[in-house]
Amino acid sequence: MLLDHGDRILSSATLIFENRGVKISVKVAGTHWHYGTRSHAPELTAGYYNTRY
Repeated sequence: MLLDHGDRILSSATLIFENRGVKISVKVAGTHWHYGTRSHAPELTAGYYNTRY
């Protein structure tokens, strides 16, 4: 459901801003809260795999 919502929002934004030189980017809220922790729990939950920090 959340992925579908994101897809709809990004599709709409792309239609609105295409051909206007605007770059679209997305931030997944919450994954940065515990970025520096050893467990990297937010990143793992979001599907990221970070072994550098």
